[in-house]
Amino acid sequence: MPNQKYKEFLTKITTEDIVNKMSEDTHACPPAAGSVDLLITYRIMKLLVTPFDKQEAFKYGIIDKQGKVLRPWRTISKTAEKQSYTILHRFVFNLKRLFRKYELTGNMKVRLAVNHIVVLHNVFNTDTATTLLLFKIDRVYWPILKSILSYLNYLYPNELNDIDEDEKIKKMLEEL
Repeated sequence: MPNQKYKEFLTKITTEDIVNKMSEDTHACPPAAGSVDLLITYRIMKLLVTPFDKQEAFKYGIIDKQGKVLRPWRTISKTAEKQSYTILHRFVFNLKRLFRKYELTGNMKVRLAVNHIVVLHNVFNTDTATTLLLFKIDRVYWPILKSILSYLNYLYPNELNDIDEDEKIKKMLEEL
């Protein structure tokens, strides 16, 4: 898919468009799991773009405004608090924290980032997962994301040519 098509696509698409497209795509949503996949997609996208300090887990004092865990999951007893910090929340928060930590410190648990992206690509098809990530992850993190997607061979040839891969991440990936 050429870069220009991505640019046009990303400027016009909404969360509702993605959900509608996924409901039509038999590879992304098999009939038996379609509604569950749509719900998970919506929740992942919403969690990716919602700042940590606007999350319910922040309001309950489970995470701080950088997403750092203040109260481990096993210590949470109230139902409302558990619902604000589910496995899905932890999955998305970890991915956001990984990218943010790399931006701040230059260090990243690259295997963990790769695992998170592989899980998304296993839940959804590769095109859908890549589109979700590019649409919902802040553009400053695209060099990191491109490096990982290239390493996993999830990008088409000449895709995202205007984005340079992060050399440090590439080196970390080569050492895996």
